[in-house]
Amino acid sequence: MTGEEMVKFINQLSSSVSTQSISGNYGVGAKITTATKNPFGVLYLSWKNGEGSMIQMYKDEITGQYGLQQWKHADGSYKHYLPLEDDVKPDLIDKHGTKVVLLGIEESANTMQAPAGAPSPSRWISKYLNTRYFELSPKITLKAREGWEYQRTDKDRNYLRGLSGQAYYLKQHSISSGTVT
Repeated sequence: MTGEEMVKFINQLSSSVSTQSISGNYGVGAKITTATKNPFGVLYLSWKNGEGSMIQMYKDEITGQYGLQQWKHADGSYKHYLPLEDDVKPDLIDKHGTKVVLLGIEESANTMQAPAGAPSPSRWISKYLNTRYFELSPKITLKAREGWEYQRTDKDRNYLRGLSGQAYYLKQHSISSGTVT
């Protein structure tokens, strides 16, 4: 998305444009959940046609309202997005893609740490996403970092795991399957 598109779609809770259905648009739940669980902020870094922009959704400590951070641009104007240089673009993104960074409840929050009682604490993000999504479109690449507590140079323990959704896991581990009328 461009900076203007992110401002339009992320800052408006009513930006859901499709009819909600079991196979279609699921609405605005992700925006609401990420914002309320991360009042210090949620960064959206997005590239469209090779041009990058960033916005930050956060909770204003004084008013208690959620909204977008404003930044002063080089020309003196204020906007709700900043242009991005390619040095912050993940290798996974070529010309188009979006990275979401959860900043937590305060500046010192460790948003990679598993929630209390989470099964498989070292792989909790992968496990959550693989069970959250039943099937992923072949057009979508979804990865989650595992072993983040190790140095990035430790490629055996700190790496991005490819995710495939619950259907893939169930097909790999089922004894039989089929359809019953």
